[in-house]
Amino acid sequence: MNVDAAQGTDQPGWSSVVAWSHAFGSSALNQVRLGSNAFRFNQNQTPTTSRGNISEKLGIPGANSQAPGLLQLTIAGTAGASASLGLINLWQIFRDTEIQAQDDLSITHGRHTFRTGFEWIRERNNYVYPGNEGALGNINVNNSLTTQPCTPTAKTSCASGSSVADFWVGNTAGGGHRDSGSTALEELRGSIWAGYFQDDWRVTPTLTLNLGLRFEDHTPFYEEHNRVVNFGYLTGAILTSPPSVGGYGGRALYNNYLGIGDWNPRIGLAWSPTMFGGKTVIRAAYGSSSYREGGGSNEELSLNRPFGNVLSTYPTGFGDLTSGWPAPPVPCVNITLGCYAGQRLRVYPSNFQPAIIQQWNLTVEHQFRGGLTLQAGYVGQHGTHLLNFEDLAQWEGLNAQGTVAKPGQLITKIVPGPYLGSSLPGATAANNLGWAEAAPYLTGAGVSTTGALVGANMSNSNQIYNALQMVLKERGYHGLQGQLAYTYSRCLSDSPGYFGTGWGSTQAQSSGGQPGWGNIYDPKAYWGPCYYDETHIFSGYFSYQLPFGRGKQFGSDVNKALNAVIGDWQLSGIATLHSGNALTLNQFGGWGAYPTASNPDLTGGIGPYTLSDLPNCNGPIHIDNKFVPYNSQLGIPAHIQWFDTSNISTPAPNTFGTCSVGNIRGPWLKTLDLSLQKEFHITESKLFQLRLDAFNAFNGSIWTFSGGPAGGSFDQGQANNGVNPQGSLGWITGTQGARQLQVAAKFIF
Repeated sequence: MNVDAAQGTDQPGWSSVVAWSHAFGSSALNQVRLGSNAFRFNQNQTPTTSRGNISEKLGIPGANSQAPGLLQLTIAGTAGASASLGLINLWQIFRDTEIQAQDDLSITHGRHTFRTGFEWIRERNNYVYPGNEGALGNINVNNSLTTQPCTPTAKTSCASGSSVADFWVGNTAGGGHRDSGSTALEELRGSIWAGYFQDDWRVTPTLTLNLGLRFEDHTPFYEEHNRVVNFGYLTGAILTSPPSVGGYGGRALYNNYLGIGDWNPRIGLAWSPTMFGGKTVIRAAYGSSSYREGGGSNEELSLNRPFGNVLSTYPTGFGDLTSGWPAPPVPCVNITLGCYAGQRLRVYPSNFQPAIIQQWNLTVEHQFRGGLTLQAGYVGQHGTHLLNFEDLAQWEGLNAQGTVAKPGQLITKIVPGPYLGSSLPGATAANNLGWAEAAPYLTGAGVSTTGALVGANMSNSNQIYNALQMVLKERGYHGLQGQLAYTYSRCLSDSPGYFGTGWGSTQAQSSGGQPGWGNIYDPKAYWGPCYYDETHIFSGYFSYQLPFGRGKQFGSDVNKALNAVIGDWQLSGIATLHSGNALTLNQFGGWGAYPTASNPDLTGGIGPYTLSDLPNCNGPIHIDNKFVPYNSQLGIPAHIQWFDTSNISTPAPNTFGTCSVGNIRGPWLKTLDLSLQKEFHITESKLFQLRLDAFNAFNGSIWTFSGGPAGGSFDQGQANNGVNPQGSLGWITGTQGARQLQVAAKFIF
């Protein structure tokens, strides 16, 4: 149990297995295994007060509509500090269980070893997820109302204002409530069915082949009590799951994929040419695998109305504490178009399929002498049908030639896209889901506060990785063991996965990837380096037994007392050195929570605000890497300006930004971990070890960025008191992994 991983949680887990093996003669062995794994994440509501609905008693309407207590009230301070009262009362429960059954049969016949078997995994995912804003929500207060903006020519006449003064007059700057979750227990069920056959064939004494094939089917998740609603991603039809509908595809409301991607070949080769005297081995392999990539609990069909809540965000900008939150929408009694028009929707396309990963490699390893070897090789990977998040409410923006507008091209016309039936003859907002969802964009009123985002879990993204690798390894030379490795690699993709680096997580060594496409009709514009792409990677480790003491090069015949001092010392280390991660300039602002005027690509509302809008890059982005001291007059904290922002600008109206994915590189990482160990031999069977470890021994800087949301290192955010219009764009905001020392003792008997 780990009770410290998240506030107010406990995370117990259980595993069990029963195995049975039986030999059929000397050439056949059968193994049967039954097992289960259970994991629980329980984050229950925490009472914030014994005074009941105190938030509403303090004059905030609707603040206790889901739970009693005091909501989280955050009052901004100076230099990034803030004070808060109450809690959002985050409530999340995840209970995942897997039941497994597996049978494997191995038969040896001549030069062949045959293996065959099957595997079945039952997946049970139960969860309660009211949303990231918790049961009470939050309200933010800053100094917006009482601030007197600075100007570059009148820096001494400005006033920073007082957040406390704003609080007493009731002015608010934002907040959130009822974040599109559900207080009901959702029970998702699915299975994995697999079978395989493999032949390990020793063709000659120097050549071995591995030939195998695996079939693996991932059935769609369905809800145990049919509490799901889906939508035809092309037609816009509303799909429900009555108990009378049978079969995985029927109850899940999207099809069970059965195709070529379920068949995964496994081919391997190991050859030691006799001409090299058995000191050289050539290895090659190819294999593929499949898995169902997840998109987060907030994207499951069980969170569509009437089973889930809808987003109800407190107004951003100047607000009033007494305005509170609007009342919840009228519950859906009949599942009709009116139930979903203008609402936040989740969609699984009918042809959703598991991701397929193909991997291959070719290596040559040569032994020079004793334990010294050198290996050189090529490694590749290709991922297809990866998860990609799309807003199907987006329409097509056309240029003057009538084709899809590319980055920087003026959008002269918008037309209905192929999704949700938007392009069907006679479609209107009154009779068509696609038009009803796009209506807030088309009226020029911006995105509605309930969010007209139609989030689709598409399986249409790709990734490719290629690398050259060299490894020099010493397995034992006068007490020295070690390895040096170098990798030159390139990773390209058009999707980082739904979670990427954590939706704008702070203190990260990379940006948040590119979660979703700003223009779903131009996916090539979002093809670029993976957010974890590192061109050069050096790594190594060593373990050296110092040559002093009994049986060693120096002092081999010393007495026990002296040997206890100078003998049995060992020095070890791990070195890591790699070039910077790929950085992408995207807007971590929120999911459909801002009007068109705040949409950074200013594409008339058709660009979905899925944290993926790109700015303009008017030239190369150069690395500055310069320290900027604290500016007391303007209140700008000290920081490192990592990259130059002079070539970065907001796109022109009705254009998509021209910056490419991963067009900036972060700082290199350089660390060395060291360990010094001393052993004391008490008897032949008893040993005492004393060890000193130094992680990041030379305290090298591991620079980190702030990924948002809004105003982080990779978007312009808000101006700092009217003087710093680009916020913290390009800033290094922190470090991680400072030197740590630890002493450990171990008694072995």
